[in-house]
Amino acid sequence: MASLAVIQSNASAYPRNQVLLRALREAFGELEIDEALSPGESSLGLFFHLLFHPFKGSRIFFLWPSNSRWLPMLAAKIYGKRVIFDAFTSMYDSLVGDRKTVKPLSVKALYLYLEDYLCCRLADVLVFDTRGHKEYFTKTFKINATKPCVILPVTVDIDWIDAQPNRPSDQSQKTEILFYGSFIPLQGIDVILKAIALAKDLPVHFSIIGRGQTFDEMKALAEKLNILGQTSFIPPVPYSELISYVKSADLCLGIFGQTEKAKRVIPNKVLECAACGKPVITGQNPDMAEYFQDGESIFFCPMDDPEALAHSIRQALENHSKLTETGQKGRTVVQANFSLPVLTDKIRKEL
Repeated sequence: MASLAVIQSNASAYPRNQVLLRALREAFGELEIDEALSPGESSLGLFFHLLFHPFKGSRIFFLWPSNSRWLPMLAAKIYGKRVIFDAFTSMYDSLVGDRKTVKPLSVKALYLYLEDYLCCRLADVLVFDTRGHKEYFTKTFKINATKPCVILPVTVDIDWIDAQPNRPSDQSQKTEILFYGSFIPLQGIDVILKAIALAKDLPVHFSIIGRGQTFDEMKALAEKLNILGQTSFIPPVPYSELISYVKSADLCLGIFGQTEKAKRVIPNKVLECAACGKPVITGQNPDMAEYFQDGESIFFCPMDDPEALAHSIRQALENHSKLTETGQKGRTVVQANFSLPVLTDKIRKEL
């Protein structure tokens, strides 16, 4: 009999879920997995699915994204199951506070708030990726101080990353600087583009991989700033190819947005780039500063400050000999705090 059941929603699309599943298998052995939480399936349908197909295990782990799944959680509670909820991202925070695609006092905003609120209420154990997110959920959704909460940081599979091939070098004499993302406000791509404009005189080339919410606006900004000559906008690529791009870069960029959410995340991209041994420049927040040391294992700069980012890029290039050392120290931080064995051990002890 499986000791833990897992409800996943297209887990292969989310690096966090892929690594969590591997760690859960390592920690618990056999898992009872249900992929009923597929995109587009209604919560009501899932409620009846779980009601008539109860799990054998006593615990059910709802992987992200499951914020809209309070009804399936209710079905699990009816059978007396212990519900573990990965509150990796608040949909209310993402759409209302960060992306601003939903008006704060609208009916949809209330609906999103209630979904997050009910999921937090029905869960017996809440899982977060950072202390900042735990504090946000606790304050915003009025979580009782006695509710068990576990911090499971975003984790990368370093062995898998090491197995990915390097991209062929283009033999360019320019320093290759890489950013990739989904063009959401949290990432601060406008800050990156303005910094590129301030660094036009440097022998560098910027690659920006991805598409998303603000892509058209950012492409127009790049044209306005006249930086397309040294900036390439590359469509999304498969995850393995993305890691190969990271391995071919000299310097990688993290996040620089001014949103509240940017102040409490440790982005996947920062850990992935560091795991590749690449030096990273990113906006500083308390959760990242808890692990990485500025100028040693990472290069921090203020959020939402193009001038500061351009200055950081200049400083990094002026100390080019230190880039490899900084990248290797960043990798050491990832191995010690954000690797699969560390996550597996934490799950064994706290779940």
